[in-house]
Amino acid sequence: MKDLEQRQPTAWRLGAAALVIGGVTLLLGEAGKLPRLSREVRWLLIATLVLLASVVGRRVLWNDAERRLRAAWRVAGFVLLLVWFDIAGIAAGLRLHPGELARGSSAVLSFSLAVLVIVTLAAIIAVRLIDRRPVRQLGIVPGPGFWGDLAFGFGLGALLNTVDFGVEILAGWARVVDVARNRTPGEPFLMALVQMTVAFLCVGFYEELLNRGYLLRTLAQGFVGRRIGPTQALVLAVLLSSALFGLAHVGNPHATLVSSLNIAVAGVVLSLPYVLTGRLATSIGLHWAWNLFEGVVYGFPASGIITPTVVLVVRQSGPPLWTGGEFGPEAGLLDLLLTLMGGALIVWREHRRHGSLAPCTDLIDGGQAMPVAETGTISEGDRRRD
Repeated sequence: MKDLEQRQPTAWRLGAAALVIGGVTLLLGEAGKLPRLSREVRWLLIATLVLLASVVGRRVLWNDAERRLRAAWRVAGFVLLLVWFDIAGIAAGLRLHPGELARGSSAVLSFSLAVLVIVTLAAIIAVRLIDRRPVRQLGIVPGPGFWGDLAFGFGLGALLNTVDFGVEILAGWARVVDVARNRTPGEPFLMALVQMTVAFLCVGFYEELLNRGYLLRTLAQGFVGRRIGPTQALVLAVLLSSALFGLAHVGNPHATLVSSLNIAVAGVVLSLPYVLTGRLATSIGLHWAWNLFEGVVYGFPASGIITPTVVLVVRQSGPPLWTGGEFGPEAGLLDLLLTLMGGALIVWREHRRHGSLAPCTDLIDGGQAMPVAETGTISEGDRRRD
């Protein structure tokens, strides 16, 4: 007997789309990103999803060629793990509310370490049990070139923010009014500075692991198919994951449309070294230094958040279109230009190292759970698309 996909392809596609949309709605509601559904509506939605899954068939959920869930459901499983670990952390007494970021450097460090543990555990469990591939494919396991990439990324982030600071000072858009200020009484400045440095290392690590190491790669594996090759799939995954990266900052204080677009562009730039090398080291180093130098060293708001410890206290008075206003440089045109400059330097470095530029297609080819030859007779549809 033929599957519904073969007998009624239009009905199958509509059912599959409804299943995905319903599943995402349920997950976002449980995560608090959408208004929480009532108990009755939630169980009705779950029953409907189960019914849809049985009608449209298992192929909307399962990839026979790879013997694992399809990419959309692997991402959903990863999100569910994050939600579960977050709930477990709160139940265990961890302070995971973003309001902790205003309580001082020690609170920021505790918050960042807790989120680091949650994201890392969720990513490792997801990649091993749901994706069924080695942890090294997340791009976080040190290997040849890893530490050099990390140092380059850190130096690049420091350089770009130093240029931003210098331009604003020379243009009269900002001036230094104090130095070595810690907004939390009783905390020694040097200790607070060390804590903020480690905290932003944690932020750089877990945000890159989440947005690039897991999400970008999984999306790219899902996009590749009959009409979309590995390179095109990587481009689509970069664009979608970067758009989500920008949307993730919409709720930050003083966020604007420009700030979200700029952060999405920054997501593309942060994706470049990962797509070109398969390693996250440059992205982690760049993200780490960007936040550290912008928010702590030069005292600008970092994504709308004023850090509790700053080396230089600055007062901005320039045009918000260029300086970013209360959100900080990330909402300004100057920052956008520097971000694009950073992307150009990343591309130049990789071209200089290898003599040419090519995406690391192992991000897709190396992501299969097992060779197709070992899976028996596979339909062409499952062999070529996820």
